[in-house]
This record gives sequence, structure tokens and C-alpha cells, in this order.
Amino acid sequence: DSPEYSFLDKERETEILKAIEALKYKQKVVVVLYYYDELSIKEIAAVTGSTEGTVKTRLFAARKKLLKTLENRI
Repeated sequence: DSPEYSFLDKERETEILKAIEALKYKQKVVVVLYYYDELSIKEIAAVTGSTEGTVKTRLFAARKKLLKTLENRI
């Protein structure tokens, strides 16, 4: 791993975290629980008191927003 690669990797990670932070609260929660805490849809539904369908909808909307945001940044 070169220093340049490490720098670019850190920059990419920073941009992703900024994009996640900009999400609506309920979308941010499902993204963090799903990708960082590695909970299943069912587990997230139980933790948040939502239905699995609601979790899937929020995750879909969050992914769409993240893609749009990150396409402009990265």
C-alpha cells in the first residue's frame, strides 16, 4: 500500500461518512445498523420498532440518496 493509496482511501471514507451524516435520521439509522453493525433487516425492524418493509424502504431510499451524493463527490 502506497501513501497515495492510503490517502485516497481515507478521503473516500471521509466522503462516505459525510454523505451518511447528511441522510435523514431514520435513513441514517438503518444504514449504520445494516452496514456497520451488520444487522439483518429483521433485526433492524425489531430494534427500531418498524416493519421489515419499512426498513427495506428506508434502506432503498438511503442507498439512492448516497449514490446521488457520492457520484458528485467521488
